[in-house]
Amino acid sequence: MPPTVDLFEKMLLPHLGAAYNLARWLTHNAHDAEDVVQESYLKALRSFHTFRVEADGRAWLLKVVRNTFYTWLQRNRDHRLSTNLADEPQYADGASLDPEAVLIKAASLESVHKALKDLPLEYREVLVLREFDHLYNIKWPMVHLNTAKHYLDKKGENKEATGGSEWKKYLHPQFQQRKFFPMLWTDNEINNWGK
Repeated sequence: MPPTVDLFEKMLLPHLGAAYNLARWLTHNAHDAEDVVQESYLKALRSFHTFRVEADGRAWLLKVVRNTFYTWLQRNRDHRLSTNLADEPQYADGASLDPEAVLIKAASLESVHKALKDLPLEYREVLVLREFDHLYNIKWPMVHLNTAKHYLDKKGENKEATGGSEWKKYLHPQFQQRKFFPMLWTDNEINNWGK
């Protein structure tokens, strides 16, 4: 049975935010990102008949976004893809650090930004996808786990809300082993996932 419009909406529309975030990162421009996402969804709808229902809709859509961006890039190569370091956020507040430390941190950030900018786009994409995977599948679940521990694990007792399960074990990223892009991780990193 071929995929339907209802299935398209169910499988791909929930990932509109992720599609926009990827396009925004790739284009460095909100307006261009909107254009890329709009074109991506049109392409996805046109080729949805090739979508396997058992496949991951998010991964499929993000691949369409990435490929659409590459097409967009070939048509629109210009200054819009350059990163302006002056527009990047500054994390050191200066008040708590001495001027030398602020300068060293700024020079370090500038070096990192320059190194990233000098990488071919495909390599930058790998770094961003790895970071996204790590934040979404390790850092964010750990925030939830630690919050749950704070509220549900007072004095070493499991609260009734947990049903007496070993929720600390099951909620931990090391147990769940969720990865959006497993091919970007080494065997050692996968074996130590969430540690």
